[in-house]
Amino acid sequence: MSELVLEELVFSFSIFAASFGCAAFAGLATFLRFTKKITKLRLVSTMLNSGFLGLAIALLWYKNFQEDKNIYSLVGICVLSGMGGSTLTDALISLLGAGGLRINIIHEREQHAHQPFQTDDDSGE
Repeated sequence: MSELVLEELVFSFSIFAASFGCAAFAGLATFLRFTKKITKLRLVSTMLNSGFLGLAIALLWYKNFQEDKNIYSLVGICVLSGMGGSTLTDALISLLGAGGLRINIIHEREQHAHQPFQTDDDSGE
């Protein structure tokens, strides 16, 4: 292998490792800020989820940002995704742990059908 190819390989690997690590710790920071019940499993799960989300974004967008010579902004985007991934995962776990989410949609006509009809005579005026 030529030295230039090896240097590019090491640089790419370091960007991917930094994206994973920074996103994992950003997810951990978000998790610790908003969570009251902390377990080892939830800590590891949050860090891996956020880290792999950041790594996936880095792998998808690496060539795009490399051509623009703005590769370090990619790491910043991965940090933001790690924070968001942690929040989304924690919200889903909370919803599923609390018995799910129930949404009732009542159409305006149905809402008025269940209310008694009032006339001017019934208003008590």
